[in-house]
Amino acid sequence: MHNNFYFFLGKKNNFSSLFFFTIFFLEFSSACLSQTKNNIEVFFNLADSAANSIIENMPSKLKPVKVHFDLSNDYSVFNNRILADLKSNGVNVVPVNLKDTSYSQINFTISDAQVNYKNMFRESFLGKFYLERNIMLIGNYSISDSLLFIKKFSYVSNDTVSYNSIGNIQSSSYPFAKGEIPAEPFISSFWEPLVAIGATATAVLLFFTIRSK
Repeated sequence: MHNNFYFFLGKKNNFSSLFFFTIFFLEFSSACLSQTKNNIEVFFNLADSAANSIIENMPSKLKPVKVHFDLSNDYSVFNNRILADLKSNGVNVVPVNLKDTSYSQINFTISDAQVNYKNMFRESFLGKFYLERNIMLIGNYSISDSLLFIKKFSYVSNDTVSYNSIGNIQSSSYPFAKGEIPAEPFISSFWEPLVAIGATATAVLLFFTIRSK
């Protein structure tokens, strides 16, 4: 009798340890998920790269410069980002409506911005689905000073995101920051509930079998 009691007590402690480990794992996973950058944040990082390229190719950061943007309404969100990058790096940006023709001039254009999800996979059997996320920013800029400098750019970010997180990382305010979401494989949506039910039934059966001994 005592042996059975201690055996059950040991099993109970194992169940408790498993329960707390599961809670910890879920909390840790949620924390990692919350660190995933949303699509517009990734686009801003790519825009920062474009701004750094401009700065590297400027004849002088001290000379006043006008910045003209040739962007569609969808891409106008990048205006302030590029200007902030230039100013924070010491570029002397002046209003474009100044008539002084001695100022340098930057013309900045974005021709394409897109998000693509592909290659869905799961980390383990019955584990979470993940997707490869590909974000691309394409455009060009010119710097007019004593000479004309023109450069095309294409910046790409590739990473992996949880399928369940896509609803949080997409941006409803900016159409270009949303990609087509692949459908979850049918076979997984069919088998997972059956496996979960079977696992639960097995756990309950084992629990009462241990108690009865």
